[in-house]
Amino acid sequence: MLELVADIKTYPDFIPWIRSLRVRDEEFLPHGWKGRATAAVGFKGFSESFTTDVTKNVSNKSVDVQLVKGPFNYLENTWNFTERSDGCEIDFKIRFEFSNFILHALMKANFDRAVSTLIKVFVDEAEKRYGATN
Repeated sequence: MLELVADIKTYPDFIPWIRSLRVRDEEFLPHGWKGRATAAVGFKGFSESFTTDVTKNVSNKSVDVQLVKGPFNYLENTWNFTERSDGCEIDFKIRFEFSNFILHALMKANFDRAVSTLIKVFVDEAEKRYGATN
């Protein structure tokens, strides 16, 4: 799952609201990878783009995302992975605030649904790439 989450270049292939994603300033590190990505997203008549720094750390099995610029006052998220005998436990944390009050209120109202959908698309993609675990 760490490899799948860190494979940001393929996000437009399986995350429906990501219309495009461009990675620049890629750097392969002894413990992983770091890059700057600009994503164009859209859903229900809303479209925006934002740029983040993404770091994959194999040593601590994590992917960290920090806002560079975009329609947020702040955006940061972390994925932590713990191997289990029956698969992988994922701890996903996200903090964000849209600079536009209406967008922020809309997202907050739909937050649980958005996170559930996001996790589902990653699980579905993992099953497609690596096979079902059950």
